[in-house]
Amino acid sequence: MDYHKDMTMKTETKQTAYPSVDAIFLDVDGTLYDHAAGCIPPRHLEAMKILQEGGTKVCLCSGRCMPLLENLGILDQFPFDGIVAGNGSYVYAQNGTLIFDDPVDPEAVKQIYALAAAQSIPVFAAGNHVLVTAMTPAVEDLFAKISVKDIPVRHPRPDDTFAVLSLVEEHRKPHPEFAVPGVKILENELSMDMMKDGLSKYEGIRTLLDHYGLKSYMAFGDALNDLEMLQHANVGVAMGNAQPELLEVIPETCPPVTEAGIYQWLEDHGYLDTAVASGADGQ
Repeated sequence: MDYHKDMTMKTETKQTAYPSVDAIFLDVDGTLYDHAAGCIPPRHLEAMKILQEGGTKVCLCSGRCMPLLENLGILDQFPFDGIVAGNGSYVYAQNGTLIFDDPVDPEAVKQIYALAAAQSIPVFAAGNHVLVTAMTPAVEDLFAKISVKDIPVRHPRPDDTFAVLSLVEEHRKPHPEFAVPGVKILENELSMDMMKDGLSKYEGIRTLLDHYGLKSYMAFGDALNDLEMLQHANVGVAMGNAQPELLEVIPETCPPVTEAGIYQWLEDHGYLDTAVASGADGQ
């Protein structure tokens, strides 16, 4: 994919092809956060600051639940205007105020754990708490790739609620027996994730937009759990190294996170210049 050639063609029409938006929603893993470098690229932070000062709400939209966002250590790096977590299962406004939550039904959770235990498949689960049922080489590899650490190894307790439950195997294979009522399965490159049916990142975005009385948004993502978020966005952009299935559906792309792709795309399309001007007008 020749991003730079593509941008040369689009720059001439950027003033009419790309609308202004009220908010921007950013996936975390592989989009906002660079796991290879172990940080949010400084230019991504710069772009978020410019947009926010220009009046755009800057929000996270992640498959991670709040304990895993805290585990990554990014919430104190920027004053996010809102967070959609757990693929839409939890929505937070400013200052971490919870305005919506809808985790997986407890009976469905029990069924998933029982099915996984019967096949000795580790479950990595997150909601109001985070845990993994067994530490195996496949789990260690997953944790290294998504930069998580110090996850307790235990089984669920009565006060646990979960939004995302992931099966972690060294050799991935189909598991039709995990077709649990009320639960949908999201396949990704690292695990098989299960969450409440009927929810998505987009549903969480709608909740947050309604909370603020906003109408339009831009989004960046790289995985299949970003699909609805990008399809419904006024401007939806896939990372250049996104899952192939996502790139087949989302035509607009930016460079990968390792090249600060969000900053580059926003700069190339005039959004940062417009935000700077808006911020200056508001002073």
